[in-house]
Amino acid sequence: MQVTADVDEAGRLGPRYGFMTLLSAGIAMLGGKTFPPVQETVDAILASRMRIQDVDPDHPMLFNIQDNVAIAGQGRVYDDRETERLGRSDVAIILLRKLYEREIRAMEDGRPLKAWRRPPQKLPLGFHPADAA
Repeated sequence: MQVTADVDEAGRLGPRYGFMTLLSAGIAMLGGKTFPPVQETVDAILASRMRIQDVDPDHPMLFNIQDNVAIAGQGRVYDDRETERLGRSDVAIILLRKLYEREIRAMEDGRPLKAWRRPPQKLPLGFHPADAA
């Protein structure tokens, strides 16, 4: 079900099929059926009190629940740079950190920063087999 961001005075969103009403505390109501808040559901899944498969497939915020579980389920960001072991697949991270460090040092020293600019045409993203031939 696709939900648009059109909200009326009563807090109803205008989805493609029927109306979904956002009630207090993030509870959603769609077609007379009430659904638990996204964060409450995410917390229950991450605490193993519930499985993602147990979420009602008609929940109007199912995408948000799945997305939040996928992101939060990865745990905290590793932030100990002293013991971090980056490999070959992390070259982009290494390059970005070097760029950040260079620009921050330049700013601290009062030197001019890199004048970043975008190319006039869009660059292709991803791998295109036709380009490899």
